[in-house]
Amino acid sequence: MNNLIMIFTLVGFIAACTKTTSYTNMNRAPNKKSKIINGHMVIASDSQSKHTVGIYKKGEATCTGVIVSKNTVLTAAHCVDEMKNGKVSFGLQKNNREFREITDYIQHPEYDETVVGLADVPANDLMVLKFKGALPFGFEPAEISNIDIVQDNIEVVLSGFGRDEDNQYDVLKSTTVKVIQTAPYEFRTSEKKSGSCDGDSGGPVFFRNADEKYTLVGSVSRGDMNCNLYGIYENMTYYKNWINDSISRLQVAP
Repeated sequence: MNNLIMIFTLVGFIAACTKTTSYTNMNRAPNKKSKIINGHMVIASDSQSKHTVGIYKKGEATCTGVIVSKNTVLTAAHCVDEMKNGKVSFGLQKNNREFREITDYIQHPEYDETVVGLADVPANDLMVLKFKGALPFGFEPAEISNIDIVQDNIEVVLSGFGRDEDNQYDVLKSTTVKVIQTAPYEFRTSEKKSGSCDGDSGGPVFFRNADEKYTLVGSVSRGDMNCNLYGIYENMTYYKNWINDSISRLQVAP
């Protein structure tokens, strides 16, 4: 492990999910400033709104996800506790949302909750879940990039239902951050001014090209405790075959 990773480990890496009882080392601690830090409200005309969903349990937003097929959603493996009796929410307005029951899921078999920072081994913090029913009108799967376009200094777009300054978890927000370090399976972004936090786990990371096309390149995994230094994101191109295989397995599951 190099000196950079050792420094990150001392600072403490925890995930952007709302749970604090399971996978403690992967969770971000509650913070009054927890939210998509300095982000903006996503509106219906924003491209990411048709791909991003909330993961709900007991009527509360707990994680975020991204649609990857007609009845499956990609989210973080450390959100597994939210799957039993959980629901997927579609929509931006609290009083105008549709919900779908989660019926099955596949957690990455090599998920490693002990991995912190941008390590020399993958955390595999991914899970694909299946929901009952069809996609609501206006929603569609995100396109996963076929080639790895993530590199240092490019800007990417984050979306999530993470907790805001009013302690609410169900407002979709978005922000743009810069990639500062990459590995084959994940990447790190600078988030001193803006970034992801509690409840954003599993949320999408998009690359927006000059034509305003959004391509899925990452998924929210973990970051620093106070949500004001950096974020770690799983690389979708690296995991694309596993994602597609999981989607196929869920389609034939009873």
